[in-house]
Amino acid sequence: MSLTTLLGVAISLGFAYLLLSTIASTVNELVVGITKTRAKDLRGAIEALVGDGGQSFATSLADRVYDHALVAGTAKSGLPAYVPSRNFTVALLDTVLGAQQQPTLTGVQTAIATMPPGPVRQALTSLLDNAGGDLAVFKTSIDRWYDDAMDRLGGAYKRRAQWTLFAIGLLLAAFLNVDTVRMVRVLMRDPVQLEASVKAATAYMESVAAAADKARQQAADTPATGTTQTETAATPDTVAQLKDIHQRLLDEIGTLTASPLPIGWETCVETAKPKVDCTKAVTLENVRHFRTPILPMIAGWLLTAIAVSFGGPFWFDLINQFINLRSSGPKPDDPRRQTS
Repeated sequence: MSLTTLLGVAISLGFAYLLLSTIASTVNELVVGITKTRAKDLRGAIEALVGDGGQSFATSLADRVYDHALVAGTAKSGLPAYVPSRNFTVALLDTVLGAQQQPTLTGVQTAIATMPPGPVRQALTSLLDNAGGDLAVFKTSIDRWYDDAMDRLGGAYKRRAQWTLFAIGLLLAAFLNVDTVRMVRVLMRDPVQLEASVKAATAYMESVAAAADKARQQAADTPATGTTQTETAATPDTVAQLKDIHQRLLDEIGTLTASPLPIGWETCVETAKPKVDCTKAVTLENVRHFRTPILPMIAGWLLTAIAVSFGGPFWFDLINQFINLRSSGPKPDDPRRQTS
């Protein structure tokens, strides 16, 4: 078995995982958009940061900070899913200082000193002491305090998203019959299908790269409009966003099922049906007549789901490396001669 063949199998598997990861990410994005998970997580993080175990002052402080125009106002409609750190800092100081228009060091010290004892007062006092009497440094410290909380929130979201991708990937693998064990077995013994899968993967990667280059060129040619960070962080129209995600999902599933990869529920190879009627469709007849032992198939689905949980960017970079490595080696033999 040559290195070229092994790289071809790796590229084909990576291609399947990339497409499935993209589909799973789109499904996750659709669910998050409907359930507003990011917005709820953000509110929870702000409440954890400036809340105090349900005590009345701290609870109202968290609510007032969240309801501030620089926080809640960053979304065109509904709840904000992202708030810049400086917006949070200004909203917090406005809320703590009350009616004062311009915060001063003395005013900040007095306002913090009059707060009820608790974690919020303790945190702000520590940040103020470490600022050494510099109000600008104090504001920057609050920025970092908030950014650290958002980093923790982002880490928790990524861990949850990885489990979500695994679950969605397992469902997709079973529904579309993307069986890693079967793919390896078929590709290793069928050089024609292997070469077709590699060519499809290469063409797909080139199209993605071309689309990215075009988008960057358009962005470079578009004049700046003076849009602020707060405006760009605003939530787009939910209905239009969900429609766009739904269309992307259909396109991605179509790309996967139309590929030459050995996936799906095709059964007519072992029946009297003409080859032209072969499909990978998920139909009751195809599933019922599909001749593969159930345990190896489940193992193949699990392997696929684990691969999907790594995410699309991981497989995109890995496929590019495999393609470059394969193209730098000896050219594969004509698969038609190998099977003749």
